[in-house]
Amino acid sequence: MTDPKAISQPPTSPQAQSDTVGGVAVGQPAIVPEVVTSNPTMRPNANAGPRAAPSTTKHMVGIGFATYSGPLPPPQMLIEYNKAIPNAAERILRMAEEQSAHRRQLETKAVSHGIINARLGLVAGLIVSLGCLAVAAYCIRKGADLTGFAVVITTIGGLVYTFLSGKKASQKDLSDKSAANQPPLESPAAQK
Repeated sequence: MTDPKAISQPPTSPQAQSDTVGGVAVGQPAIVPEVVTSNPTMRPNANAGPRAAPSTTKHMVGIGFATYSGPLPPPQMLIEYNKAIPNAAERILRMAEEQSAHRRQLETKAVSHGIINARLGLVAGLIVSLGCLAVAAYCIRKGADLTGFAVVITTIGGLVYTFLSGKKASQKDLSDKSAANQPPLESPAAQK
């Protein structure tokens, strides 16, 4: 039977060690050994000779974890990977480099296609606007002044609306991107 008083409690001092490896924060709580001692009580036995000393058993229990953020683990972990699998660190680095190059290639394509789409949109808008203005001028020349002015006003109104909504969407997109790059704010409860 285990004596409850003999079980030691883990220390209450902070065990977490914080380190920065290559600009990446690494939290590595120290391994907290917990010593569990069991001391069964012995009752005197009439048949036993002199009283025997009680036996003591000690068990060490340790728990630890490490966290990191980013495409690469910290150098210590890469060394451990190399011990487990030959050339593992080199393979991990190559994989991160290939992924980074692939991401940059996709971003370049997305930006260039966005520029092409924007230019095509401008050209299409110009053609439609000029066509509408030509129809309005034709209507006014033939004596349908009200129809011609209605076409002019709706054309200009559509252009203004498109310009303003595009500018608003662009500003929202920029604010969303800048908010995504900001570190999250901690709640007051998490700061305690």
